[in-house]
Amino acid sequence: MLTDLPADLPVPQDDGACDHLSGLAVPDLRFAATSGEKVSLAHLTERRSVLYIYPMTGRPERELPPGWAELP
Repeated sequence: MLTDLPADLPVPQDDGACDHLSGLAVPDLRFAATSGEKVSLAHLTERRSVLYIYPMTGRPERELPPGWAELP
């Protein structure tokens, strides 16, 4: 477990690039939850939520989509 951060770790600076997003409505995008249910982003409460989307895991029997290997 990481408990000590490096002394020279840079402190992030808020450049204001996301200031315009405050108060905007989230589109009604629906994703499958780990429970198998669908979760709608538009129906989340005003509490903070963490959204983690795992893009894809390769399968031996399937080709990767064009350009997939070039993604950072």
